[in-house]
Amino acid sequence: MALERRREAIAEIAGRLASRTGAIEELAERLRTRRRQQSEAAREAGRQLDGLRARRAAAEKQLAELRERASKLEVEEAEIRLRLEQAVE
Repeated sequence: MALERRREAIAEIAGRLASRTGAIEELAERLRTRRRQQSEAAREAGRQLDGLRARRAAAEKQLAELRERASKLEVEEAEIRLRLEQAVE
């Protein structure tokens, strides 16, 4: 009798364990999927950030070139005005 009760108890424990194991496996798979999605999102964000940094660098370079050109034009304009004033005198 005691042996039979032990077998029943073990069978019940094994059933519960199998049920819990299945639930744990499902949870683990959901967590793996979520982690994979987050990793993909982070990689995409990194790619976008790299693209934005490249665009910013190009824009800063263009701005520096335009400022340099504007400065040269200001100098040329000042030289032309000076020559014009000297020619008028």
